[in-house]
Amino acid sequence: MKRIQLAIACLLIIGLGCKKREKVEGVLDTKAKIIRDCVGTYIQTEGAKLYRVCNIDKTNSFANQATVSIKYVKITACSGGFKEMSCYKMPMPDNGIIEVVSIM
Repeated sequence: MKRIQLAIACLLIIGLGCKKREKVEGVLDTKAKIIRDCVGTYIQTEGAKLYRVCNIDKTNSFANQATVSIKYVKITACSGGFKEMSCYKMPMPDNGIIEVVSIM
């Protein structure tokens, strides 16, 4: 009985300790423009949709306004990755948060 309780407790701790990013859709592939400001990093797709980038480290090697080929996944939450606010500007209205899978 103690082993079952211990196993359940371990599973609960592991389950609660893992932060998962909820994926809304599958991997999307498009051309997009990198847009940076003091609030965050965004991509603007060919369809003129603007998305905030969660894992900005993947975009660091590209200049602001650069056009790139990008594969990304829409997510509903981001645990880190956003810039620290370095200005007093309102964030741009966006169409959601993305996680970059690959970028060229």
